[in-house]
Amino acid sequence: MHIVEKALTRFLIKLVFCVLLILSLLFLGFLPTFWILAGLFVLVLILTKGIKFQKFHAILTKLEREYETGFAGKETFIVLLGFIFFFLIVWLLQYFIAFPVEQIAIIGLIPLTFGNNLVKPLQTWLRNHLHFISHKMSIEGFVIATLINILAYYLLLPYNIVVFIYLALIASLFDMIPYIDSNYTIPIFTSLAFLLFFI
Repeated sequence: MHIVEKALTRFLIKLVFCVLLILSLLFLGFLPTFWILAGLFVLVLILTKGIKFQKFHAILTKLEREYETGFAGKETFIVLLGFIFFFLIVWLLQYFIAFPVEQIAIIGLIPLTFGNNLVKPLQTWLRNHLHFISHKMSIEGFVIATLINILAYYLLLPYNIVVFIYLALIASLFDMIPYIDSNYTIPIFTSLAFLLFFI
């Protein structure tokens, strides 16, 4: 039960963080949001490696997965690096293809925010009763994440339902890639899939 509560807390925090990122993209723009992310990364680095702020260290240790090893804050670093890497990819692509960077970033973040974050606690809760198609996602998780993403796209974006289904399936498929963090695969490949066919 402790592991389940820990997973729920971790994914709730990530859900809120992703929603705040999307709101920042909408109201502040792409570059300010990127610099906020970079600032957070530096702040976490200072608090864990520089001045070694013990209370912050204890919070990170409490929330991280049991199998994470190395140092307190490793999972937080990986997540923040995933977002920063995604923003850099989008920023570089706009030099070769003209597109609204905020919109493409939001398209990539929606499935990471909703499908990925809302299905993981369910998988943690039912971890002994799932039919896994990879070590990262079950058949049930794939279907639920895809449906959540279709609904999220439908509520947030003004496109055709076929586009939403396509993007939701891409996000769920790339969530299953082994040995690569979904914080990297989902937003990058979903945004690239949209650019490839609709820009």
